Amino acid sequence: MAARRLLIVMLILLGLSTLAAALVPPRSLRQGSGTTTAATEVQPTEPAPAPLYAILGEEKAITVGAKGEKPPVVRVASGGQLALKVSSPLTGLLEIPKLGRVEPVAPKSPARFNLLFDEDGSYAINLIGTFAVEGRVVARIQVGKVSPEPARGGSRKARGGGRRGRSPR
Repeated sequence: MAARRLLIVMLILLGLSTLAAALVPPRSLRQGSGTTTAATEVQPTEPAPAPLYAILGEEKAITVGAKGEKPPVVRVASGGQLALKVSSPLTGLLEIPKLGRVEPVAPKSPARFNLLFDEDGSYAINLIGTFAVEGRVVARIQVGKVSPEPARGGSRKARGGGRRGRSPR
C-alpha cells in the first residue's frame, strides 16, 4: 500500500517537472534578445592527437587474401607492441586464435589490431566468413628476437660483403 502511494507521488512529481521544462523559454531567449550573435572562431593551441593505434606500438600494414599468395610474416620483438593494420580485397573476419581476437575486414575498411606480446611464438591470422578461403591462414605474426633486415641493393660492402673472412676496417 505504501509502495503504491510512493509510486503515485513520484509520477505526479515527474509530470510537474516535465510541465515546468516545457513552459520555460529556451536559453537564448532568457539571456537577451537573441537577435545578435557574435561568431568567434576558436583556434586550437595544440595539434590534434595521433590515433591511439599509432601511439601504442610499432605500426605495420599488410594486405592479405589474394589466392595463391604466400602469407606475409610480420616480425615483432619479444615484449613488443604492434599496431597492425590488415587490408583485404575480401569481406570477412580476421581471427588470431591464440590471442582470442577477431576484427571485421572489408575492401575499404581494414582491420586494426593493437597487440602486446609477452610470449615468443608464431601467431596465425585466419580469414573466416569468406567461402573462398574459409579458415585459411592468411598471415603470421612471428614474435621473438628480431634481427635487423639486410640492406637491399647497393655495393657489396654496403650489404656487409667485401672480402670474405675479414672484418671491415
